[in-house]
Amino acid sequence: MDLVAAIADPTNITLSLFLTGATAEGAATDDRGIIEHGKLPNRTFGRRVTEADLVRAIDGYRTPVFGTKHDRQGTVCYVCGPPRMTDEIVGFLSKQEGMSEERVLCEKWW
Repeated sequence: MDLVAAIADPTNITLSLFLTGATAEGAATDDRGIIEHGKLPNRTFGRRVTEADLVRAIDGYRTPVFGTKHDRQGTVCYVCGPPRMTDEIVGFLSKQEGMSEERVLCEKWW
């Protein structure tokens, strides 16, 4: 699979952002106000990502036409976050029908 070619066509990319922890106790600022309609891309959510969100994402936010195994064969996922979260999400995504470990990329921080 040519990941560079996939990225070159912006119609092949969907970005969803799930922002959490913006109001941790003792935080210097409260960032909840930026997660409002029209202030960030329309696939930005002020909540934790769920397994249902992940399944919708790997299906391209549409009903599979030829079955999940076929329709997901070009799907690439990128997961970024704290180690425990990324381990859980990468494990879940890698086990879904039509997905493989080499197409679930990860960056851990903290």
